[in-house]
Amino acid sequence: MPAIGQAAGERPRPIFSPARILLILLLLGWCAVGCATTSGDPRRPVAPHPDVEWPRDRSILTGEQPLRVRLPAGDRGQSVSWQVDDGPTSLLGPSPEATDLRTTVTDVTGWNRLGRHLLRFYLTPPGRPPILIKTVPVYSTQVRTRLPPSARASEQAVEAWLEGVPADLYAATWRVDGGQFNAMRTDTAGHKTYTIDTGGWSWRTAGYYAVRIDMTERGTSRQIAGPAQIILFIPPKPE
Repeated sequence: MPAIGQAAGERPRPIFSPARILLILLLLGWCAVGCATTSGDPRRPVAPHPDVEWPRDRSILTGEQPLRVRLPAGDRGQSVSWQVDDGPTSLLGPSPEATDLRTTVTDVTGWNRLGRHLLRFYLTPPGRPPILIKTVPVYSTQVRTRLPPSARASEQAVEAWLEGVPADLYAATWRVDGGQFNAMRTDTAGHKTYTIDTGGWSWRTAGYYAVRIDMTERGTSRQIAGPAQIILFIPPKPE
């Protein structure tokens, strides 16, 4: 019985002509090449790339800070530069530590404000425009302290915070005269605070006590800045 649309006695036509089969094979080959290019060959070694050693993402910076970029062997003849936000770019120089290291030192107190910044690093091949290596979000800050009024004569509240830095990124502790560290809590203003019971403080006849406050990054325990110091005067008890 002839197929629908086929005249009686006519030879059956093949479903796929040679031209159509060739077209399908070409499409399948193109898809295979495209998929391999898109997904990447897991057996192919990944080319090394410049590594920003410091600062890390969301680092909290104070005072003078080093900037460090490690270069793979193939990039050591190229220059490395850095930029804060949309400011001018500056070069990193070779380091005496190693031939593959580019470094410089920046004083973050000279940046235009405290708070969050975007630090960008660029690699510049000879005769070509700069190539962005990495954008690193960081915070520049200064330690602030305050002595709020206390409700009781035998207590003294102390506050400390990092200006422009979210409170959940760092922790604070206090101690006096090399004693034990005491964790400070975060108040509603985002400050680290603690109410110290000074009723038993009587070992200094002059009445002056140095309270040391340490700020550390959460998760790394890296000390952010030199310890802040608050001097408390506790009147000596009469004998």
